[in-house]
Amino acid sequence: MFDRPLPESVDTERLILGACLVSPKNMDTAAEEINAQDFSLEKHKRIFQRMLDLRAMSVSVDRVTLAEALMSRDELDSVDGLSYLVGLDAGLPEIVNLKDYIDIVKEKARLRTLIVISNDTVQRALNCDQSAEVIQALEGQLYVQFSAPARTGTVRMSDWIAGRIKEDGPEKLLNPRLKQGFALTTGIRQLDEWTGGGFHDGEVWTVGAFSSSGKSALALQIATHVMDKLKLPVLFFSLEMTQEVLFQRLICQRAGVPMVRFIAGELSSAERTRVIEATDWVQELPFYVDETSSLTPAQLAIKTRRAKEERGVVLAMLDYLQLMRSSDSRHNDYQRVTEVSNGVRMTAKITVPFLNLSQFSRDPKKAKREPGKEDLKGSGSLENDSNVVLIPWCKDADSADTAASSKYDFIVAKNRNGRRGKIPMRFFGWRMLFVPEEEVQKDDPEPPRTPYYD
Repeated sequence: MFDRPLPESVDTERLILGACLVSPKNMDTAAEEINAQDFSLEKHKRIFQRMLDLRAMSVSVDRVTLAEALMSRDELDSVDGLSYLVGLDAGLPEIVNLKDYIDIVKEKARLRTLIVISNDTVQRALNCDQSAEVIQALEGQLYVQFSAPARTGTVRMSDWIAGRIKEDGPEKLLNPRLKQGFALTTGIRQLDEWTGGGFHDGEVWTVGAFSSSGKSALALQIATHVMDKLKLPVLFFSLEMTQEVLFQRLICQRAGVPMVRFIAGELSSAERTRVIEATDWVQELPFYVDETSSLTPAQLAIKTRRAKEERGVVLAMLDYLQLMRSSDSRHNDYQRVTEVSNGVRMTAKITVPFLNLSQFSRDPKKAKREPGKEDLKGSGSLENDSNVVLIPWCKDADSADTAASSKYDFIVAKNRNGRRGKIPMRFFGWRMLFVPEEEVQKDDPEPPRTPYYD
């Protein structure tokens, strides 16, 4: 496939394998830093993989155990037999700079990966009419191979503290709220109190509910608070609603007019004036919407990273998670949602906090019970990958469409930073607005014009 040999350092690979046979400490060091695919020769990949298998079973790694592990899989001949294993550590001196040798092997592996990706990109470009498709595939491959957070290994707590003090200073270490970007409030007081101030760096929140239960309305309300009150940019991946619908929801929420009358063009003169003012307000919001259909986890990560670096985005929202596609078309729904959920979690760790919107797999009302995180559709990883699981729940949903407002509970089903339970809310459906029950005036059917607290 290539005119020249790919980058490799066979002697260095042999030295690492030999060092692993000599010392368990060397084996542990290598296992933490590299994997079998980092080796260039197929026989070296097999040998190191069998070493990793033995280590995982707490079996000492030496010539005898390694040979038996290879023979059990009929692989001994494929690595040039027992004589090759014996030659790995024969006469090998004590290795004091193993990490340097490991770095050489890792760097050669990266170069080989870049060459393969580049060649694949050339082939795509030769057989494709759209450059955007080639660029998108290239970015996805580069992200998957090189953008995952590096493993740092085991670190003593005192060393971590010293590093944080050097980086942020003692004041920010002892008072996290002084750290820039520590938490983004949601605008709902009780929810912020329960979660330690709102969204924290690296967190994933999942809002789960059945269709037409206010998920998107809640996401837009939180986004509005971050953009209008905190003056910070938000990225919204809209796989379901168009940007026009999002615009209509925002201006109706701001102007205080029913969306059905806005769409029908049945507004009064005063309402039209408020809509015009709301339109000017929306244009000033740092709101970035991405309507890319069939979004993959790699594309999501790339777009989010770009938005953070180029637009200063501090929060990303996904509406909704089950509409994303897997990088592997052979995956079933469970595998697809698992991959997507894991991808969102990894993206949040290296970019900004994420708010996922998720469908329920079944309607809890039909089961005559309160919904829980087990109702999230598609995969158990959704719960595991989320720091907070929030469920907007209306017991009397059948009459919600005709009422001026509906009583809801925000069920905090999972919360790694605080308490779980129910937050009483009122939903003004005609304005797509949630208001804490304690803030609703009994004699006033109108919700407050500003949906968030000072």
